[in-house]
Amino acid sequence: MKRVFKALANGDLTQTITNDYGGSLAELKNDVHTTINKLTQIMSEIQKTADAASKGDFTQTINLREQSGFLAILSERLNQMLTANQQMIEEQMRVFAALASGDLTQSMTREYAGSLEHLKKDVNLTVSQLTQVINTVQESASVVNQAAEEISQGNISLSQRTEEQAASLEETVASMEEMTGTVQQNADNAQQAKQLAASARDQRREASRLYRGRNRRKSDSGYG
Repeated sequence: MKRVFKALANGDLTQTITNDYGGSLAELKNDVHTTINKLTQIMSEIQKTADAASKGDFTQTINLREQSGFLAILSERLNQMLTANQQMIEEQMRVFAALASGDLTQSMTREYAGSLEHLKKDVNLTVSQLTQVINTVQESASVVNQAAEEISQGNISLSQRTEEQAASLEETVASMEEMTGTVQQNADNAQQAKQLAASARDQRREASRLYRGRNRRKSDSGYG
């Protein structure tokens, strides 16, 4: 008994009572072996679920049908822990799969405790902040699009005004060319008029000279 319980105290479940006894000692031997067998069984299941959990599989649970007392309570608590982790993973997978598809409407809704609840709040906060960022980007994009539309309309209006001004400028240039031609023609006419006036003046002077000369000749000849 001392050897077996010392081994149990050290976590060694391989030791058993090997001597044969009778009566109450035989019953005690059987009870000790039953306890060791149950401990061995529960530890085997715990090890199995722990190995699965270490690989990311929280679906493996401990069979409670053959458990009783504190072993049943311990097994149930472990199963609850595994189930909570599995539910957390499934919810996270659902939320992040939605995020990967551009869906920001999903969130974690189950109730958890401790660090799992804190992780749930962090995930939901991340989704909320991403939603705010996307909404801000959409609003900014809308403002930019509106500004771009206004700029485009302004450019169209400016282009129309430029075309109108260009047409007006062409008309002005044509009018100026016409005015220039008219001024040039007037200048030519003025020059011709000047020349005609000068010629008339010269002719008048010549006629006056001839007239005075004829009068002098008449005077000299005695004709009045």
